Amino acid sequence: MIEGSWTEYYDNGQLYYRGKYKDWLRDGYRIMYWENGQLKSKGNYKRDNQEGFWIYYNENGNIWEDGTGTYENGGKISQ
Repeated sequence: MIEGSWTEYYDNGQLYYRGKYKDWLRDGYRIMYWENGQLKSKGNYKRDNQEGFWIYYNENGNIWEDGTGTYENGGKISQ
């Protein structure tokens, strides 16, 4: 059973993500990284759906405007 804080790594040992689960569902913070170590995204989940403000980055570390914004029930509602 997946419950509580969870961490996964790429095959090369680089951190892939950190996050929380509740009852097998993503629930709470989630921070993801590109395989090169750059931050990829960060935000929160609520019962496996993106919720609240999320920020996304490209592999060079620049903010990806198209993905960044406020989410509700897993869908983007505003920039």
